[in-house]
Amino acid sequence: MTDALALPTEEAQAAIEEFIQKNGLKDVFLRISPGSEKGDNFVCEIYKIEIASKQNKCVLHNLIMKTISDKAKYELLQSEIIFNTESYLYHVVLPTFKKFQNEHKIPIEEQFDFVKCYKADKNLVLMEDMCARGYRMHDRYNSYDSDHLDLVFISLARYHSISFAMKKLDPETYKKLSKSVYKSDICEKNFDPVLERSLFEATRVMNDASKAKKFISFSKTRVEKFHKYIATKSATPYDVICHGDCWNNNVLFKYENGKPVDMKFIDWQIARACSPVTDLSYMIYTGTDTLIRAKYNSRLFNVYYDALGKQLKYFGCDIEECYPRAIFDDNLKEFLPYGLMMSAILLPLVLSKYASMFCCKYSDKESLYLFTKALSPLNRNCVKVKGKNSKRLSQIEHQYIETNPHELPQSQSAKMIDVSALPTEETQAAIEEFIRRNGLKDVVLRISAGSEKGDNYIGEIYKIEIASKHDKCVLHNLIVKTTSDKGKTEVLKLDDLYNREAYLYNVVLPTFKKFQNEYNVPTEEQFDFVKCHKANTNLVLMEDMCARGYWMHDRYYPYDSDHLELTLINLARYHSISFALKKLDPETYKKLAKSVDKSVINDKYFDPIVERSLFVATTVMDNASKAEKLL
Repeated sequence: MTDALALPTEEAQAAIEEFIQKNGLKDVFLRISPGSEKGDNFVCEIYKIEIASKQNKCVLHNLIMKTISDKAKYELLQSEIIFNTESYLYHVVLPTFKKFQNEHKIPIEEQFDFVKCYKADKNLVLMEDMCARGYRMHDRYNSYDSDHLDLVFISLARYHSISFAMKKLDPETYKKLSKSVYKSDICEKNFDPVLERSLFEATRVMNDASKAKKFISFSKTRVEKFHKYIATKSATPYDVICHGDCWNNNVLFKYENGKPVDMKFIDWQIARACSPVTDLSYMIYTGTDTLIRAKYNSRLFNVYYDALGKQLKYFGCDIEECYPRAIFDDNLKEFLPYGLMMSAILLPLVLSKYASMFCCKYSDKESLYLFTKALSPLNRNCVKVKGKNSKRLSQIEHQYIETNPHELPQSQSAKMIDVSALPTEETQAAIEEFIRRNGLKDVVLRISAGSEKGDNYIGEIYKIEIASKHDKCVLHNLIVKTTSDKGKTEVLKLDDLYNREAYLYNVVLPTFKKFQNEYNVPTEEQFDFVKCHKANTNLVLMEDMCARGYWMHDRYYPYDSDHLELTLINLARYHSISFALKKLDPETYKKLAKSVDKSVINDKYFDPIVERSLFVATTVMDNASKAEKLL
């Protein structure tokens, strides 16, 4: 008998039946309910299972089951690998660690302890429900305080100490255990672009443009080093079997009088052999805000190291031999960025109101689409981080830039060069003219790609920073749009397109601006446009709005109501000028409109493109009759 929910797979049902048989339970029934809130777990389905007596309804066992019933999701996330890793931890590594502590007579209250697991295989994990013993998850929306952090860091020290001691006292066993845990290079092909894009997207919540640019430069160098942080194939003498996913939702606390007094780690699916500092940095950056880090970081590392030394003494080991303080301090400098990078991926999901999106059933095509797009290298805007949560993410990046200036090399894609690097003589001349007009002297240019591939289909976009040679301070941020390919210019009739844009920037938009001012339209209610410094048949040179905090919305995800309302209101303001001008100054409107009424579309090339595009659009339609109608 079950209440509310049924177990999702035959394997899950068999695991519970096996548990009931092993424990000699008879005349019992099950109460099954969701084991976590939406957004608390991004990969698995969690079920809370109470096994109760039919006679008196008394609960005999409290269990948690973690599984994935959706085959599409299971394959997409390579779930067999991570479930096998957790199974190996629960069945082999953690019991071996427990036995090793007992053999060396570590006091029970000083041992690293873990949640009791009854069954773990490639499909599920069945373990004790610690909530029934008073343990619960900390609110992920709030930073840990020092009480929580002390418990976590002492527990990590106890856990890591077993690896250090075993490497010294039983190296063959440690070698065997560490060799069989999660291989971090399995998902490199899929994960690298996600990480790179996540670090870039993280800058969108930074309110300091210069720091955002530095952070992007930092990100490019760190993505290259990411696998060194976690790769088992580049092990060092000071690696341990780490938890691997040490953040808020994988830690349970027990409280007395409102204070945390004990904790347990859960979710060992990406445990791996690497630097112990990766666990520390992961927790620090994903679990705290700037105030906590500024106040407690140094003390926390001392808490960890002192606890590690104390624990190693129980094994008869000297910490200076197992993990010298100088090496630990060097590892902190080298591996702390790992937590920063993981927080760039994790915090937008953790703090977002859309976190529940990742708990969907993936047999639903739309949900699977959303999930894959959310993790794709081209989409991180599917989640929104607002208010204090946005501030928390931004603070991480600002703090890292301020405390690690040596980690911020000059971007390889934005070198200091002269105008000769620009693609055409016209663009070179335009920049030289801008420099002369603005009376700039002793300046250098930093030129980089102004958009990502796919963001612009016609022109080439360049981001240009004009900086002082003296102090490297950026004086002007510009964007130039041009086309150096003559073949493309002729085929797409780009001269006509550029001339039209030039006419808009040089004549129409200034006339519209003047007209609004003449009628005293409030500045905040006016239609405004980007400042253009030069526009002609070959190029457009304008202000780089990214330097003022403007960004393009991710084209892989639809607008929400906030974006749509802003867009439609701005269109209304823009269109209103034409309506008013036609009534109040018809001659001026007629003159402006006449100059833009010529078609700039090359029908010879465009008609077959439209026809083919409409046909291709029907291939993604599920309804055949509607597809025929569209054709």
